[in-house]
Amino acid sequence: MSESGEWDDPAGKLALLYDLPRIAELLRPGLQAFAPDRDRAEFERYVSELEREPSAGP
Repeated sequence: MSESGEWDDPAGKLALLYDLPRIAELLRPGLQAFAPDRDRAEFERYVSELEREPSAGP
């Protein structure tokens, strides 16, 4: 925090922290690492679903 009491961090940093529980299963040890040839289609499907979700912002 600065002396004025405002956060110096970018606004998206807290959003990333809140997303960690949602992706926790991907971070567990023992799961396979991302393989572009194998996982690209599933990843693109996931990203397109995120783009369709309404934002929670103002």
